[in-house]
Amino acid sequence: MLALTLALIAADPVPEAPAAEPVQADVVVTGERIARTVSETPTSVLVFTDEQLRELGGADRVEDVLQLTPNVTVGAGDSGPAIRGQDSTGVLVGADAFLGGSRPRATVSLDGRPLSYNEFIYGLNGIWDVERVEVFRGPQTTAQGRNSIAGAIFIETADPSFDTQAAARLLVGNGSTEQYSAALSGALVPDQLAARVAFDRRDATSFVRKPNVAAADIGVDPRKDDFTVARAKLLATPAFLPGLRALLTYQHTQATALQGEAVDGPDEDRIDAGRTGALFGTNVDSLVLDIDQDFGGGLVWANRLTYADIRTRRFTLPGNGVAGVQTDEVSLESTLRFGGTDARVSGLLGGYLFDSRQDEEIDLTAFLALGAFRDEQVSRAVFGEATLRATDRLSVTLGGRYQYDRQDRDGALGPFVVDYDRSFDAFLPRASVAYELAADTRVGLLVARGYNPGGTTISFDTGEQDVFDAEKLYNYELFFRGRTPDGRLSLNANAFFTDYEDAQRPTTTVGPSGLIQTVFDNAEDARAYGLELELAYRASPALSFRGGLGLLETDLRRFSVSNAGVEGNEFQRSPGLSGFLAVNWTPIDRLTLDAQGRYTDGYFNDDANSPELRSGKLATVDAQASYQYGPVRLFGFVRNLFDGFQATQIYYQGFGTVNEPRRYGVGLEARL
Repeated sequence: MLALTLALIAADPVPEAPAAEPVQADVVVTGERIARTVSETPTSVLVFTDEQLRELGGADRVEDVLQLTPNVTVGAGDSGPAIRGQDSTGVLVGADAFLGGSRPRATVSLDGRPLSYNEFIYGLNGIWDVERVEVFRGPQTTAQGRNSIAGAIFIETADPSFDTQAAARLLVGNGSTEQYSAALSGALVPDQLAARVAFDRRDATSFVRKPNVAAADIGVDPRKDDFTVARAKLLATPAFLPGLRALLTYQHTQATALQGEAVDGPDEDRIDAGRTGALFGTNVDSLVLDIDQDFGGGLVWANRLTYADIRTRRFTLPGNGVAGVQTDEVSLESTLRFGGTDARVSGLLGGYLFDSRQDEEIDLTAFLALGAFRDEQVSRAVFGEATLRATDRLSVTLGGRYQYDRQDRDGALGPFVVDYDRSFDAFLPRASVAYELAADTRVGLLVARGYNPGGTTISFDTGEQDVFDAEKLYNYELFFRGRTPDGRLSLNANAFFTDYEDAQRPTTTVGPSGLIQTVFDNAEDARAYGLELELAYRASPALSFRGGLGLLETDLRRFSVSNAGVEGNEFQRSPGLSGFLAVNWTPIDRLTLDAQGRYTDGYFNDDANSPELRSGKLATVDAQASYQYGPVRLFGFVRNLFDGFQATQIYYQGFGTVNEPRRYGVGLEARL
């Protein structure tokens, strides 16, 4: 089948499609700072457009999108998604991350602003009024710098329009789910000033039952699961300043969710009989200012300034980890892009500054003490990239980044003291070669260096700092991009091999006091390799298919400092096979049926590959039926149609997180 697809794509042009079936445009992605079509992008990327997001019935957050991404294992509770077996949360999770300061391995960018750790893990990122979501797999440190050794996720919300646009949606479902959403856009000054506002409110009840915890115990409903997003954008393209484009984005986000939807068993009863329980409340106000000046001739100066005020609170029983975190982050990036799409030489040069200050307080007096920490992190970088079109078919791209990161952290939790001040730097080269076999058909090779700085936390067993070094990797990929001339059939493929140096890994061991503890070290040698495929086919104007496949093998080859016996084992949370198949069908006028099937192999939840901590395989189906009447759409959806069950992350035998049970609901949406 694969050979037949390749042959169809690379063949001579077929007769022109009928006028009723226009050419399907290739999607443009911007995550790597240069606007490229997916066909022109060597990195393994999966893109969901606004139309494709609406086809996902009941999907209301980015995590629902990631479930359809091969070689991405969606996290639960304290854990972010694992990309190609790399936990994007970083090596520090939960209390260890709180005590030591986080080091995520993946960047989540919202309209160009990198989200903080607490936003990334505990905030709920909605997908209402979102133009597209780009999921890049593999190291993005040359393009993004800090916190992107595993990959990057870009959420681009809709920009203001000079024509009037309006949308509203009402959704209700089981689990006490209610969602109210609206958006309005239009010109304030024709062709020069436009504005857009959007609002999204979702209330629901967690599927985890907590019979022994009440709102009076922890100060909030222990099953609360909600978020509110309010966003305003202002776009200026003044006639008296030709080529200038300025975009100001303000967003307020408020979210409350369980720290982890963990249950006893873990089994399908989904009950947590414990007395503690914990929720995180996240409150964020952010600003993003983009100012671009197009000088003509392919020369563009782009600048982005971001600021975020992030307040996070942990709700639980008094003395059991009630916590508060106040974070202020500022970033500034300036790039100069040169050469257009037809230029023989094109690329960019840029610089990046990032500063973060975080103040933390925690109450563990029920069994230890009060704690307070101050954490300051800075990043500085210069980067560049140039593409040479050596011939009509051959292009070579060379890039590099010098990255400097520093963390200064001090504080104490009772007798446990943190005093950590360390800096890291790295040169991160990247190169790719692409050859055009035919129009819209390319093959090539990509090589990139990845890096993530080291860090620290506190050992509860010894009371001492547990310090680990930076991790590095070289990533090698062969890629194929192919589309038929009419755009109806496309195939994207990336085969990758990743060689890790000093990989940051957690291991469980028995400490000096006899207690079981988690320690953090660097494994000298580890490897991962695999394949990612995406196939899209529009059989007719009324029927289209989209599918993806991920294959993954991982190996902790050498870990001499660990006594946990993990050498030769596979990475935790790294299923060998994952994939999806989506169908969009309009059998009769106005009626549209959508379905998505998802599958993931089983996987281990620790590097020791403990059989009792292994998650089983999972296959699920989501479905949606929509009826369009003019500007109004009525829809009904079911997620996890057959109520499939999986223990998604097992912390220890008898307790872990599980997937959502069947969800269903109906909604009404209008667009003008």
